[in-house]
Amino acid sequence: MRIVLLGKCGSGKSSLGNTLLGEEVFNVSRTFSTCKSETKEVINKHLTLVDTPGLLNTEGSEEDLKSEIIRSITECDPGPHAFLIVSPINQIKTFGVEGGDSIKSTLFINMWCKVQN
Repeated sequence: MRIVLLGKCGSGKSSLGNTLLGEEVFNVSRTFSTCKSETKEVINKHLTLVDTPGLLNTEGSEEDLKSEIIRSITECDPGPHAFLIVSPINQIKTFGVEGGDSIKSTLFINMWCKVQN
């Protein structure tokens, strides 16, 4: 399975990718970065995740972001099976998902990060 992780800067894309792959492979930061892909066998299946730069990020230019999103598709040749939009539960409305038919075809995953004392 090939999945592209999309979301705002700081939404938890890299953390989710690391959790799904079971190891720290994506750099967790709030700065503009390039796409990075990683493939690992998970439950006897190949899983390719592509971590993308944050959407609506003020650091990189819009052209740089578009270029990286397009590159994310080539990182999982022959193409992604899914685009997973990652968003903190309290920010879902900021993506324009406010109800109606769009909710019917949207999968929401509530991810709780590990908290260390």
